[in-house]
Amino acid sequence: MTAHELLIQLRTLNVRISVEQGRLRVVEPAPKTLSDRMWNELQLQKEELRRVLQNATKTRRRTPIPHMQRQQDIPLSFAQQRLWFLAQLEGVSEAYHVPQGLRLRGELDRNALKRALDRIVWRHEALRTTFHSVNGQPVQRVHASGNGFALQEHDLSVSA
Repeated sequence: MTAHELLIQLRTLNVRISVEQGRLRVVEPAPKTLSDRMWNELQLQKEELRRVLQNATKTRRRTPIPHMQRQQDIPLSFAQQRLWFLAQLEGVSEAYHVPQGLRLRGELDRNALKRALDRIVWRHEALRTTFHSVNGQPVQRVHASGNGFALQEHDLSVSA
């Protein structure tokens, strides 16, 4: 049995195997998950398993996707083109709006709420994107995240 075949069998048994500080570490989901034959195979393949796992760990490390600056207009995706077309036919629609109510109890830290919403808008370009027509063609513009979230407050405590 090859090291790869052994790894596949261990995975099907939900046995976790890793290399920690140069040593092979095996964690069974329950005692006696592995048979004596499997333990013997682990011993025979120990060096090869260590090499395979160390190589897999090296190739698995990836760099994060860089944040792109979007100064230019971007063409719409096919799904966005469909929505744009429907909006041109029917006018503004609330068909895709999903309203959600939220009841908060206790003191509200307005600054923490604003920072949290600003962070969400900063992370998700879709929340900073507007659609425009340029020479009759729809384009999307992703705006800078520096504007922040326009939090509007309405005190409804007197209307209850």
